[in-house]
Amino acid sequence: MSLLQVDGLEMHFPVRGGVLNRVVSHVHAVNGVSFEVRRGETLGVVGESGCGKSTLGKCLVRLHEPTGGSFRYDGVEYAHSNHGELMDYRSRVQMIFQDPYSSLNPRLTIRDCLREVILFHGTNYVERKGVREPIGADELILELVEKVGLRADAVDKYPHEFSGGQRQRIGIARALACKPEFLIADEPVSALDVSIQAQVLNLLMDLKDEFGLTLIFISHDLKVIEHFCDRVLVMYLGNVVEEIPCEELHASAQHPYTRALLGANPINHPSEKRELTVLEGDVPSPFDLPKGCAFAGRCPIAEPRCRESRPPLERKSSGHRAACFLVG
Repeated sequence: MSLLQVDGLEMHFPVRGGVLNRVVSHVHAVNGVSFEVRRGETLGVVGESGCGKSTLGKCLVRLHEPTGGSFRYDGVEYAHSNHGELMDYRSRVQMIFQDPYSSLNPRLTIRDCLREVILFHGTNYVERKGVREPIGADELILELVEKVGLRADAVDKYPHEFSGGQRQRIGIARALACKPEFLIADEPVSALDVSIQAQVLNLLMDLKDEFGLTLIFISHDLKVIEHFCDRVLVMYLGNVVEEIPCEELHASAQHPYTRALLGANPINHPSEKRELTVLEGDVPSPFDLPKGCAFAGRCPIAEPRCRESRPPLERKSSGHRAACFLVG
């Protein structure tokens, strides 16, 4: 059963200019995106920088109010809900941000950072046999810090006293302080050293299993997506161009852009031979979207009709959709 249903979601940012500061254009960041996330699965979202991945995630936690479309969480519409209606939603759906250096308040100790979340959402309790029993916020804080692999004495330190990997662990603890069901992880390891990335990914996998979480995992790295996710959405210029189970990615990916991303992956061993796909041309401007397929100007197999009309995202097989006129 689908826990999150997204239907035609759009996010267009106004650009102002001139003496009167009028809206002169729009940045089309997300353009009619539709997908579903089933309870308990991990959905990957991949694409180049600027394709709308992070904007999509921020729309789904309502840091941005979408320009158009809708999304339903557990059957309830939240895309255009007011602040009061969002309170319950934001205790159930949380986000882990990309940059652990800017996402923590430098003026708060870790104890104060986590206590603020716990008291605001009223999550200072434990459930035993279906009954909620109150516990102290400090007790829950120590439990959260230990869950993410930090020592108890970390709670009285400030963010600048930690490394990038430790700060990201604190960001994960802050998200878990709401006792959410659903996490949106926005490139949570891209700002970390390679040696630390695997530790944070393994931590997320362990926490997902322990707490029964559902995840959207945003990344530009297909290797990480394949390792971590069940399905993947491939985005290009604000559009979903392909959706496919990760286990079928290499064998069944059809969209030329997905194939190009796979071809750009590092090889596993020097003896491995693979043809490199080099994309020519520039990404179209998000201020002025092309009439047809957004990828047509860089696609090696594009036909005239690709530049005239936008291909729909059609089902190719079970769990597999692609937006291309030229694939089966």
